[in-house]
Amino acid sequence: MMADMAVDPHCRTSPAGSRPAGWLRACGWLLGLALAAPAPALDPSSDFGDYLLERWTAEDGLPQITVLTLAQDSQGYLWVGTQNGIARFDGRRFHTFNRVTTGLDLTMPNVSRAGPDGEVWFGTPRGLLRQQRGRFEEVPIATAPTSVRALQHWDGQLLAATVDGLRSPGRPGRPEYLGGESVQALAVDAVDRLWAAADGALFLLEHGHAARRFALPEDDTRPLALAVWQGDIVLGSRDGVWRFDLGNGAWDRLFPALSGQAVPTLHADRHGNLWAASVESLQRLRPDGALEEVGEDAFVARPWLHVMFEDREGDLWLGSQRESLLRISDSALRVIGRRQGLHDTLLWSVLADDAGGLWVGTNAGFAHWRPGTGFAQVTRGDPLPDPAVYSLHRDPLGAIWLGTRAGLARLRAGRIESDPAFAPLAAAQITSFADDGDALWIGSLDGLWRWKEGALSRFGAPSGSPEARVRSLLLQDDGSLLVGTEGGLRRLRGRHWDSPDWASPVDGSFISSLRTLPDGGLLLTTLDKGIALYRGGELRAFGQSDGLPSANGWTSDLVGAHVYISTNDGAYRLPLARLLDPDGEAGLQAEVVVRAVNRARGDQRMGCCNGGGHARSARLGTQLFYPTTNGLIRLDTERIQRAADWPGLAIESVETAAGEVDFPERVRIEEPPRDLAIEFAGVSLRHANEIEFRYRLDGYQRGWTEANGLRAVYTGLPPGDYRFLLEGRFPGREWQRAQPPLDITVVPAWHEQRQVHLGAALALLLLFGQLWRYSLERGERQRRALAEAVRERTEALDRANERLRSANAALLEESRTDALTGCANRRAAMRLLAEWPSYALMLIDLDHFKALNDRYGHAAGDQVLITSTALLRARLAPNALLSRWGGEEFLVVWPGLGLEDALAEAEQLRVTLAQAAFQTLGGQALRVTCSIGVAEHPLQGGRGDWQLSLELADRALYRAKANGRNRVEGAQLELAAGQALPAAGETQALDALAQQGSLRFERPRVLRIG
Repeated sequence: MMADMAVDPHCRTSPAGSRPAGWLRACGWLLGLALAAPAPALDPSSDFGDYLLERWTAEDGLPQITVLTLAQDSQGYLWVGTQNGIARFDGRRFHTFNRVTTGLDLTMPNVSRAGPDGEVWFGTPRGLLRQQRGRFEEVPIATAPTSVRALQHWDGQLLAATVDGLRSPGRPGRPEYLGGESVQALAVDAVDRLWAAADGALFLLEHGHAARRFALPEDDTRPLALAVWQGDIVLGSRDGVWRFDLGNGAWDRLFPALSGQAVPTLHADRHGNLWAASVESLQRLRPDGALEEVGEDAFVARPWLHVMFEDREGDLWLGSQRESLLRISDSALRVIGRRQGLHDTLLWSVLADDAGGLWVGTNAGFAHWRPGTGFAQVTRGDPLPDPAVYSLHRDPLGAIWLGTRAGLARLRAGRIESDPAFAPLAAAQITSFADDGDALWIGSLDGLWRWKEGALSRFGAPSGSPEARVRSLLLQDDGSLLVGTEGGLRRLRGRHWDSPDWASPVDGSFISSLRTLPDGGLLLTTLDKGIALYRGGELRAFGQSDGLPSANGWTSDLVGAHVYISTNDGAYRLPLARLLDPDGEAGLQAEVVVRAVNRARGDQRMGCCNGGGHARSARLGTQLFYPTTNGLIRLDTERIQRAADWPGLAIESVETAAGEVDFPERVRIEEPPRDLAIEFAGVSLRHANEIEFRYRLDGYQRGWTEANGLRAVYTGLPPGDYRFLLEGRFPGREWQRAQPPLDITVVPAWHEQRQVHLGAALALLLLFGQLWRYSLERGERQRRALAEAVRERTEALDRANERLRSANAALLEESRTDALTGCANRRAAMRLLAEWPSYALMLIDLDHFKALNDRYGHAAGDQVLITSTALLRARLAPNALLSRWGGEEFLVVWPGLGLEDALAEAEQLRVTLAQAAFQTLGGQALRVTCSIGVAEHPLQGGRGDWQLSLELADRALYRAKANGRNRVEGAQLELAAGQALPAAGETQALDALAQQGSLRFERPRVLRIG
């Protein structure tokens, strides 16, 4: 819980002026914030330091750290060219293309441009490449390898700038335009004229006219880049930036500080900003001509940008020599911190004053903020009972009450007071306040207190109980006081203390805030059970199953038609009308508006949002303010824009046992095993992580499968025609379907074909007919002989039927058996998991198997799987099941085995593999180890389904691999009486149980060998 968590002592926020290195090496858990749907990108009135800057590197999946070129195709994918290959980015993950995956040399692409039909062109030092639907091909533009310096669509074709003019794809003869000129850069202006900067001149090409030639600014000017800005041509050269006025043919300098420097990168964005980058710096000319030199405190030292590219949403992407891929975006979010004079950026509380400013409680004192002037420190932490100002309240007389982590103080008439009468609260953490006009109610972690006539008195539960730990207070119209505690909701009427009957759904819950709604309803937020609405005598709870993005809620605010809920990793909003009518078809329509991201720069990095007490948000007009671990964030609710309704659905690859296949043509599976893997994506450079997916294979399944990953896998498909349907949506939106659907045909084996069955039946009928006619002709004299013949034929038929039954049984066995290893497959294992009453689960993963495959080849990998299967089978009990769960994973289902015995048996399995002598088909010795995760089913008290036990085994396996591999880990839930057992897939619930100590991991109680 962020409200009570201590900041990690190994992580520090960078002081002003120290960011250039710090923001690239900041601790991984320290989070930045990005708005889920930004305002129009790169508002010229915003300083660069107010933009959100994010970074992706090779660690995120790029082929190499240096980004040379960028383009966005018609589907929305961002194509990233690096020195060592090309990557496709959907907003969530990178897919890499290189010589290994394509058979082509994709290194050093220096320019790129998307085409109108979904293709993307790449210019390299060797020529031109075209990508379409993930397939690359070389396209000739000259009779010999030719370096492509720039690409531009003009005159209905793609033109490539080369050393001898402008060339067109597929026409390797003479250049289309400017033959003999060494063209370096291209640009098209607003009236569709093509500008070409060559060594020695600037050229203008117009439809139906001869090319016009203009002298460069100086005789030795070497052009590097072109851009069109405010109707003029801007030239980046080895000697700075120049602007050309076509009206008078004159050149004048821009960006004086860049004079004498090579400027290879220019970009004019849609909002009128002109960006120029050299190796040493990044600068901007605003539309009004104001120049901004971006300093190291707001960016990085020596950015060395190769490319600047503006995507469809108006965000600016930067490709850097050293800093990889960066994105600059504007948002409705602003960070107010050290640059605005804040003395300590770890904030606990924020409270609006009566003059458009804010009181801010920090971890080291108290401050005041005014728009336009910034922060002024009111007091350091020393004069206060405790330096951390945890909660704030303003009483009717204008005094500000400061609740600290250990005591109470008051700001009155400009002075900090610590009344001796506050002594009973000297050791208490003050969380909340409520003023009834006659007295001030004070909530603390040591109970509820009342301040009246200069004295304190205590109410409620005894110290130490959860109900004594007060987190929120709300005064009701009838004079009663609602008290939110860590143990549920309590009510004080006069001196009578009770729990409202209607509050039973939140008994035992951490009530973090209480708010009265305009219609008189009551909104509650909780630590880990979502939110709850009280109306008409009934309390209704809402959680993630109702479409909320988080089970946590710290505080609520009502702005316009929306309710805003802050959480420990951001904030979301939902329409008030949907909350009051949750049963409508549209649902709650919750929408994330502040999301934690881990790639933001220093000033944008923080933990949001803090909670657990009063004054956890403040509202000034339509702006909301939240305290975080690295300053104050301001959310301008009027600037929030929703993501597009279409989530950019795409099927990226289809793979069968025969390998990857082409699509969207019908996919045919003709040979066993009849397995199918489909990878898909939601293409949204800003919101890909928010997209929800579901899929269905019509003809095989009736219901939708909610996708946890980006891959659908089917094994052992029966013969037939199927249609794979993929749908996606942003939270709270309508489901959208990917088009076209993917059609699949599983071809039956000969013995499964309908005509074979019909032919066999017809043959039998003909045989009986012949026998009947023969018996009529022979009469009674042949009856005995005929009877004998019938008997013989009947026996033959029985034998044929027996053979047919045997063949069908063999096919059934094959559908339940892994073709490579001969052990059970996933389908067979899942059937037994559901049928067997109790067993131990062991998830076995061969360590570093991918590296072994890459080094020795798939044949060696297959041999390792076969040998491992034999070794494992030899160690298992006769009644235990060994199945190949997937890839290099095996699943052992061992009936009647408890967790402790299962851990011991798993250790023996691990030792067996670790000590075994593996070798390749060529006889080269290998060492193979494995990691094993163990769980039992059913869980504590006979509860839980097998999916939850399997998830625990998977967590144990993940822990074994994280702790060094070649080891065994077991997972066990130990729940307190009455504590709910989570369902399978409730990842956050399991994480919470792990933090509470209810999810425990154990090792085998034997000596580890191997």
